[in-house]
Amino acid sequence: MSREYLLWCLAQQQPRELLCTDEQYNYYGVGICGFWLMFRRNRLKSDGRRGFYLTDAFAKCLGFEDLHQMKLMLTTLQYWRGFVSVERLRVAFQRYDERQMMFAKMVQEI
Repeated sequence: MSREYLLWCLAQQQPRELLCTDEQYNYYGVGICGFWLMFRRNRLKSDGRRGFYLTDAFAKCLGFEDLHQMKLMLTTLQYWRGFVSVERLRVAFQRYDERQMMFAKMVQEI
């Protein structure tokens, strides 16, 4: 499965169930590629942005071995209180790809 398709699924997949709520957020569970993931939505803003909880299952869904490896590979990933948005994931993957291309270019020059 391609990375873009996975990011699209994360952004578009309909939540399966409401897990809990607090003063500011609704927490939902969603099944993607055989993994059960949790995300939250801000109830006070209507921007629809999802914050996915950073877990080993989330990292495995994206093709990493575990969360630690994901954080080592995506060094520019911005997250807040253990949650990351799909937009921030796209940016981190883009920067990772740019670094890989620069590294490949440096290796070819040697």
